[in-house]
Amino acid sequence: MRTLKDLDTAAIVLREVWLKIRSVAEIPDGDIRAALDEMDLAAIGAAADVIGDIAREPDEDFQEELLDRYAAVRRFLPKLLKHLDFDAGIPRVVTAWKEPPTFVIDANGTEALTAAGVTVITLPELAEAARAANMHFTDPSS
Repeated sequence: MRTLKDLDTAAIVLREVWLKIRSVAEIPDGDIRAALDEMDLAAIGAAADVIGDIAREPDEDFQEELLDRYAAVRRFLPKLLKHLDFDAGIPRVVTAWKEPPTFVIDANGTEALTAAGVTVITLPELAEAARAANMHFTDPSS
C-alpha cells in the first residue's frame, strides 16, 4: 500500500526534474536533451508510477472504496474518540455543519471539542459543497 510519504517523495523528484528543465529552457541555447541525459530517467519513471498509483483522477468514482474503509474504521472509531488528547494544542477546527450521528451514535464532536477549549467554527456557506463531496456519508435528514 502506498502512502502520502511515497507521494511526497515522488512529487519532490518530479519537481526537481521540472526545475532543472525550466532552468535549462531559460537559457537561449540551452540543451534540454542534454539535461535529460544527466537525469536518472528510471527514478523519474518510478516517481511518475507512484503518483499514478496514489493520485486519483478528478472524475474517478471512489465512494465504494471509502464506504469499505469506513466499515473497518467504524469498529474502533468510538473508542478512538474517547481517548483523543484534546489537550494536544489544536486551537480551532473548521466545519461546514454540525455532524449528524452517521459515524458515531449520539455524535457530539462539536460539543466535546468546545468543552475541551477548542474553538469550533462552522461555515454554513460551505455546507452545500461539503455535502455534495461527501454525499455517500451524510444523513439525508441533516
